[in-house]
Amino acid sequence: MGGIFRSPVLVPVKSIAAATTLSPDDSGVILVANTGTMTITLPPAAVSRGVNYKFIKTTAAASAITLDGNASETINGATTSALMNAQWEATEIVCDGSAWYIVGTAS
Repeated sequence: MGGIFRSPVLVPVKSIAAATTLSPDDSGVILVANTGTMTITLPPAAVSRGVNYKFIKTTAAASAITLDGNASETINGATTSALMNAQWEATEIVCDGSAWYIVGTAS
């Protein structure tokens, strides 16, 4: 009997270098190459249930990345979340269909 072989799970990766608004289709890994303070706006929670983003800051610039919920939607109870000042810091967020939650950070 042969072994079971599985195809690798491919995770979408997107690079951004300027302020942007994400869509649910961008779910996956977001590589952020910011040279200045940057705001990333999240899509509406109502259409993002199960969407997961992993943000990784790829530059050494000492500039924060701010995540901004759509309209008055929240991230861990706040409308914005300033994150990732140092190179290689990472933050993972997920949506439950009504709000966004930070589920992990690493540096």
